[in-house]
Amino acid sequence: MKSLIDNIVALEKEADGMIEEARLEAKKIKLAAEGSLTRFKDESDRDRLDRLASLRAEFDRKYQEALKAEEDKLADGLKAIDDIPETMVRQQIDRILNRFREW
Repeated sequence: MKSLIDNIVALEKEADGMIEEARLEAKKIKLAAEGSLTRFKDESDRDRLDRLASLRAEFDRKYQEALKAEEDKLADGLKAIDDIPETMVRQQIDRILNRFREW
C-alpha cells in the first residue's frame, strides 16, 4: 500500500513539474508574442510616418509648382497692364468721365 501512495505522490510531483514547465513555456511564448507585436507596431508606425512624409513632400512640391504657375500668370497680367500705353489709359479715363457727365 505504501508503494502505491509513493507512486501517487511521485506522479503528483511529476505532474506539478510538468505544469510548472508548461507555465514557463507559456510565459516565454507570451513574451515572444509581445515582442513581435511591439516590433510590428514600431515597423507599422515607421511605415506610416514614412508614407506621411512622402505624401507631405509630394503635396509641398505640387503646391510650390501651382504657386509658381499662379505667380507667373499674375506677373504676366501685371506686365500686360504695364504695357498698356499711357495714351490709351488716358482715353479710357476720359470716356468713363464723359459717361458720368452724361448722366
